Amino acid sequence: MSDPKNPTMPAMRLLLTVAAILVLIIGVPLYFVPTSTPLLFSWTVNPPITAAFLGSGYLAAFVIEMTSARERSWTRARIAVPAVLTFTTMTLIATLLHFDKFHFGPQFPKLTQFVTYVWLVVYVAVPVVMAVLLYLQVRRSRPDARALAPMPAWSRALFALQGVILLAMGVALFFFPSVSKDIAWPWALSSLTARAVGAWCLGNGLLFLQIALERDFWRVENALSALFVYGILLLGSLIRLSGGMMPDGAPVVEVSDPALWAYIVFVLVMLFTTGHGWQQARRTG
Repeated sequence: MSDPKNPTMPAMRLLLTVAAILVLIIGVPLYFVPTSTPLLFSWTVNPPITAAFLGSGYLAAFVIEMTSARERSWTRARIAVPAVLTFTTMTLIATLLHFDKFHFGPQFPKLTQFVTYVWLVVYVAVPVVMAVLLYLQVRRSRPDARALAPMPAWSRALFALQGVILLAMGVALFFFPSVSKDIAWPWALSSLTARAVGAWCLGNGLLFLQIALERDFWRVENALSALFVYGILLLGSLIRLSGGMMPDGAPVVEVSDPALWAYIVFVLVMLFTTGHGWQQARRTG
C-alpha cells in the first residue's frame, strides 16, 4: 500500500538499500562468528557475546532498512531514518574518540585494514548524506492520512517507556562509559564497546519513541518486524554465549547479576510489544 501524495524520494530509497547491504555484511560475521573480529571487523571485540550483541543490531537494521527501502510511501519508510541517522552519527563519534583501537596499522592483515577503512568511509558519509536527504524529504512531504491501525494507549505507553529506558542507558554508556559499564550492563565492556552499545541504545530508544508518537501500527510495521527479530537474536546470542569464560577465569555472565535479569525482562517485553504490534499491522495490511 502506497501514498502517491507522499512518496519516498528515489535517492532515499537507494541510500536505505545501500545501508541495508552494508549492515548485513557487517552483521553476519559478528553474530555467527563472533570470535572473528581480529580479522573481519574494524576493531577486536571481546568477549564474543558483545560481538554477537552488535551483530544482532546490524541484522535487525538490515530488516528495517531493506523493508523501508522498498516502501514507495514515505509515511511507512520514514520510521527507519531518524534512528539510523542517530546511530551512525554516534558510532562515528565513538570511532573518532577511540581511533587508536581500530585496525588501521600495517601490522594488521590487508583484509582487516580494508574493512576498517571502509568502516570509516561509511560512517563519515552516511550521516551526512542521510541528513541532507532527510531534510529534502521532509520539505516535500505531506500530512498523513488517518491512522489505519491505531495503537491503544497501553501499547503507546509501553513503547514510550522502552524508549526512555534505552535512551537513559545509551546516555550512560556513551557519555559515561567508565562509570556505567560495570554497573548497567550484564557482562564486561571496554570503553569503546560501551560506547558502541550505547550508540545502539540511543538509536533504538529514539525508534521506540517514534513508534509511540506515530500512534499507528501500520505506519511502523517495518520497525516492529525489525525489533521483533532483534529480540530473537539477542536471546539467541545470550543463550549461546553467556556460558563462556573471561581470560581471568570468571564467567562471562553472572546468573546472580540484577543487570542480567533486567536485560532479559526488557527483551521479553520488547518481544511482546513488537510482536503484538506487528500482528496488528499485518492484519491491517
